[in-house]
Amino acid sequence: MEPGICPRPLENCLTFRVSSDITMVGTVRGLAPSLSPQVRFPVVDSRGQPAGTRSAECPPADDTGRSTCDASLPAQGQRPQLDGLVQLLGQTATPTPTATLAPGGSALPIAPLLPPVGPAPLPPVPPPPLLAPPVPGPSAPVSEVPVIPEATSAGLLAAGLLALAALAASWYRGPRL
Repeated sequence: MEPGICPRPLENCLTFRVSSDITMVGTVRGLAPSLSPQVRFPVVDSRGQPAGTRSAECPPADDTGRSTCDASLPAQGQRPQLDGLVQLLGQTATPTPTATLAPGGSALPIAPLLPPVGPAPLPPVPPPPLLAPPVPGPSAPVSEVPVIPEATSAGLLAAGLLALAALAASWYRGPRL
């Protein structure tokens, strides 16, 4: 629940008003037809300490999957908890709505719930077809590859060892004065 007013359109948003009763008004959509949703929300006492949860029933959803909630509960010194998690029970997807406090009063509407499930997603794009290996055809005349002469491995090894020995000898001589 968050302070503020419900964004437009006013569907999937519940407003809580607190006086001697806690009144909940709003429309929930995306329900299975004839499903009666139950709204459960956390409450706090007059000192702002958690005081459990309260629940309210909404009428069954119509053929379009909408249920217009208008319920009142005795406040008993309690009010809906700001930043509390509001649960909507009885629908196929569990939404995680938030509520907002309307200006000029202590109303706490719930921000939009999850949108209704739409058509099934499209299947993934199939991979491209495998290409057949190239068919051997008449080959072009092969030209000779030039050969570059290289030094033998023994010669390179000997040159590297001599360079390493010269470096080590200069290191062991120490500084010159």
